Amino acid sequence: MQALDDLALLREYAAHHSEAAFETLVARRVRFVYSAALRQVRDPLLAEEITQAVFIILSKKAGSIRSGTVLSGWLFKTIRYAALAQTRTAARRRKYEQEAQMQSEIQSAALDPLWEQIAPLLDEGLAQLGERDRQAILLRYLESKSLADVGSFFGTNEDTARMRISRALEKLRRYFMNRGVVSTADFIAGAISANSLQAVPIGLATKITATVLKGSAAAGPILTLVQGTLKIMAWIKTKTAVAFGVGTLLAGAAVLTLREQEQQNRQQEQQNRQQEQQNRQQEQKIRAEEEQIRAQEQKGDLPSGQRAQLENRLNQLRAQQNQLRTTQGQLYEQKTNAFVRPSPQVSPFTMVQ
Repeated sequence: MQALDDLALLREYAAHHSEAAFETLVARRVRFVYSAALRQVRDPLLAEEITQAVFIILSKKAGSIRSGTVLSGWLFKTIRYAALAQTRTAARRRKYEQEAQMQSEIQSAALDPLWEQIAPLLDEGLAQLGERDRQAILLRYLESKSLADVGSFFGTNEDTARMRISRALEKLRRYFMNRGVVSTADFIAGAISANSLQAVPIGLATKITATVLKGSAAAGPILTLVQGTLKIMAWIKTKTAVAFGVGTLLAGAAVLTLREQEQQNRQQEQQNRQQEQQNRQQEQKIRAEEEQIRAQEQKGDLPSGQRAQLENRLNQLRAQQNQLRTTQGQLYEQKTNAFVRPSPQVSPFTMVQ
């Protein structure tokens, strides 16, 4: 089984610092990690930083990950912690915004409409599932495991695995529906299977192994991200024990605060999705008009005055595109800010510097 192989590789690396074992793990898992990071931060360059940080943390935690752990589940949580830590330094994203937008447009061109709707919601939706439901979805649709393999991971048979996956998909379907995305569980499963893994930037796996195994210096932002993520992980690990200590005194107020925040976030998400949809439609119109203008410019007999008019119109369209991209960046900031603004009394993320 691949998960047992993963854990065996981790043990080999932890015990003997086996370069071959860690390189195999990176090659096997880098696409999963990068794709999940990209869905959450929507920026290829920041997703690369998160990917590097996650594998650095994996190398540090290799000896402490428990037997029986589904590595994809451990990675999923660590990616989310790193993405949350990254949002605290999201201002750095602005200098990459235009490049990232262009790359995002290229990547999104081949995506189906349903995936475009659920991709920004997928990881949060998975996080809302119970641990075993989430692991079942990860194994079945992001790792392409058979039902028999999924059942084996949980010590059950194929029929039981099928029932668990069906229930988990139904929970995801309701989660998406509550956020304005209406589809069936089967279509959602198909969209996740077909689109959840993205191509990894060339050289990323090599960069990771060089940093972890060869002692190459990691960039300052990546080291900061590692430290921030480890702080969140440490807080999460002790949160339950602390909660038992102060327990019922703050529970009611904390839950109310979180529910109010979640309601506000859902409303903001709905407004953002509507605005993003309008922006996409406007961008499509701009591109269609640009193509028409370029087709006219290819005609060799255009009068100079008409050609100048066409050039002026192209400049206007480019200005409109830049404005749309600025708006998209502002929408992104609203999403990340809404996501990391829960009450400081109940949030571990205020610890991240």
